[in-house]
Amino acid sequence: MSPTLLKSRSDLEEVGIVKQSTLPSVIADSWQRNLNVGLDPLSNPIALVVSNTDLQHRTEKLDSVMRFIRPELELLSTQMAGPNFLIGVADADGVVLDVIIDEEFRGSACGSCMPLGSIWTENIRGTNGFGTAIFTGKSCLVSGQEHFFKSDAGLSCMAAPIFNSTGKLIAAIDISSEATTHLVHTTALANIAAQNVEAVSYTHLRAHETGRNL
Repeated sequence: MSPTLLKSRSDLEEVGIVKQSTLPSVIADSWQRNLNVGLDPLSNPIALVVSNTDLQHRTEKLDSVMRFIRPELELLSTQMAGPNFLIGVADADGVVLDVIIDEEFRGSACGSCMPLGSIWTENIRGTNGFGTAIFTGKSCLVSGQEHFFKSDAGLSCMAAPIFNSTGKLIAAIDISSEATTHLVHTTALANIAAQNVEAVSYTHLRAHETGRNL
């Protein structure tokens, strides 16, 4: 951990303040939002999971997009630079709808952190790839101790939002790992995957509308 991040963590955990000048703005702003809703960085985050019925409903609601997302997740899994990773997709409410887990990551301490139906919004799980990307509507890298909760410090996450043809955020793709070696590589991969889903789903929608209007 860099000395700057170490000092920022100390200020956050011991004093409960965020110094904007010592952190990337996306992390500092997120930490402050977390404090504003009463989250404690030293406590364990609440692991909320929706019911199977709710999960099924959410998946069906995004069926027209999920059919394009799953192939992108599978492609991403073949493009990773090494083992020890999890690739997932969540809807606009931060509910995880699908995951692909590398066997090495599955057996790690963080391997069970993102079950289907788990909720990763910032107001519940603090600063994290899914939650922060969904809140800001922008790609987000959250590495190690940049996570709000100290218990999430073993994770490094890269997330990219997915928008529909009207510009509404409908989902996000996240690549998480225990290893920081994936980060540079996955930043580009997550963004490309999100853009591919947007392009293919938009083309499919336009083709459907054109056929319907004939």
